[in-house]
Amino acid sequence: MTVNGVDVGATASDDTDGDLTASIVVDGGAVDTSAAGTYTVTYNVSDAAGNAATQVSRTVVVEAAAPSDTTAPVITLLGDASLTLTVGETYLDDGATASDDTDGDLTASIVTVAGSTPLQQAPTR
Repeated sequence: MTVNGVDVGATASDDTDGDLTASIVVDGGAVDTSAAGTYTVTYNVSDAAGNAATQVSRTVVVEAAAPSDTTAPVITLLGDASLTLTVGETYLDDGATASDDTDGDLTASIVTVAGSTPLQQAPTR
């Protein structure tokens, strides 16, 4: 049997016939590593005189992969979080940065959602 490219089979020997490894019968050897589940693989062999070995089995558990990215990005405002403007005054957004522990710098992916006030991007400082 092969799991992830590694042979994890079995060996067998007999006091008269010697090495019986090549004669081992494997049942249930299809472990599907692409599907979570519990698989049982059994091994059995008999010698030339017909004496059967005690069957042995291996339980293989394939677990679902954990999500690789479970942490949300962090947005950091540049400038004050709250501003007071006079009617008619121009609002210049100081902008923000965004970062993620998996994807790195996401600042260029920030989408500004405007309300009823037209927004202008502040010049780079």
